[in-house]
Amino acid sequence: MTKAISSVPRFFFPLASLLLAILVASQAHAQQSKQPLLALAVSTTPTAPAARVKTIVLLGRVETTTGVLPGAIVEVGSNKNLRTVTDADGFFRLVIPATTSPVAVTASYAGYDEVSANLVPGALPAVLRLVVPHDNTKLLR
Repeated sequence: MTKAISSVPRFFFPLASLLLAILVASQAHAQQSKQPLLALAVSTTPTAPAARVKTIVLLGRVETTTGVLPGAIVEVGSNKNLRTVTDADGFFRLVIPATTSPVAVTASYAGYDEVSANLVPGALPAVLRLVVPHDNTKLLR
């Protein structure tokens, strides 16, 4: 008996309950009024769950020569979909597809030189240091 129940598709019992509820409601409606109730049951075929993409997490911090830099943009290569913004303490966390190869990461912030580095998955959190470019001193005057 247990084996027979376990071979029934998972969607069968909720679907059977739905059909029973519709049948009961239809009978109650038919007794109260002489008009039939139109009932429609929709069933979906279960599909295999989507394959999970294996991911890794890159952790790091963006700093300047004077301290941390909240709000800096950190992105993986040229992929604009794989990017984040540093938190109030300058930390970032990027979830990317799993790899064992170094990952090219770029940090940027208005008024600072962009910095790129190759981060190694599994290594200690990275520190990316942004500095004010020397030629920007003219803008400060």
